[in-house]
Amino acid sequence: MAPQTSAYASVIASDLITDYLMQSLAIIKASMQTNGNDPKDLDSLYVAIDEASKTLSQSRMHALQTLDAEQSVIRSMMDIEKRIEGSFSSQTRANLLFNGNE
Repeated sequence: MAPQTSAYASVIASDLITDYLMQSLAIIKASMQTNGNDPKDLDSLYVAIDEASKTLSQSRMHALQTLDAEQSVIRSMMDIEKRIEGSFSSQTRANLLFNGNE
């Protein structure tokens, strides 16, 4: 079976976006600390940043779990195929591949 390129692409995209946004959030957090903002405003912004960070982490985990599940299904299908093919005689296998003697 062919690799699930869409699943890999989702993981890669998720990693890139997560990394970019986490770096952006770190810059915003550092900037807020140095600008002398009102502590009440900072607290609410820190909560929002923490929530955004958690959401990004969950998105990445979901993409990885999807990829893992797809890989598991592929492995299972390959195992089933091997077990089924292994129980056929060589003549039956040849017939299934349209290589039998006619």
